[in-house]
Amino acid sequence: MMESGDRRAVSEKKEQGSFALPGGWVWTRLGETLAFVKGKKPKTLGLRSDSLTVSYINIDTFENKVFTEFTDAAGCPLCQPDDTLVV
Repeated sequence: MMESGDRRAVSEKKEQGSFALPGGWVWTRLGETLAFVKGKKPKTLGLRSDSLTVSYINIDTFENKVFTEFTDAAGCPLCQPDDTLVV
């Protein structure tokens, strides 16, 4: 019987062998090249005000490119200009 690590190695071998990479490229796992940071809904969220000044990125923001909710950012991870956001 194959252990789960063995199955993963066989699966990775199949994926890596499925096509040739351009010169100078190497196979790597996504988690080796970036850091995953899971956000969560802020406790304080609402319309923009003197205390709610940080844009909260929700699905509507992705779909319509409009910020409709804001937070005070307490306890929230903040994204940087070069970050890639995934829903």
